[in-house]
Amino acid sequence: MALPALTAKFAEIASLPKKEVLARWLVAKTGTGSISEYWSLPEKYILANIAVAYDPSKTLSDYISLKNQWLWSAIYNKVSTTVVVKDIEIDWDETLGLGYIAAALRNDDTAASVLPYIQWSTRYQLASIITSIEP
Repeated sequence: MALPALTAKFAEIASLPKKEVLARWLVAKTGTGSISEYWSLPEKYILANIAVAYDPSKTLSDYISLKNQWLWSAIYNKVSTTVVVKDIEIDWDETLGLGYIAAALRNDDTAASVLPYIQWSTRYQLASIITSIEP
């Protein structure tokens, strides 16, 4: 897919509060609930729900008990097609985790192409994720 175009939709999403975008990601992935319903929840709970949406073999409590760094890794392992780092639990910070997930959802997570995604702000990373999964 490659780097997303900086469209009006991308700019709109990048301007939203982080929890609202995380809630939007959850609704887009699951196809259920509403953004306002999830937006009021703690960020950790929203992230754990996103992880369950990608990997229902684990429970919400399994993911809530994990550090956020492991949540990024778990989500990446489910969306990535890159064999080199697939199914490895990596202790990522938010910037690396979201960057790799954004790249993977765009089928652009090779070692040579992932760097721009990692260098982006969290807002751009989340906007890239949303524009890759929403119609």
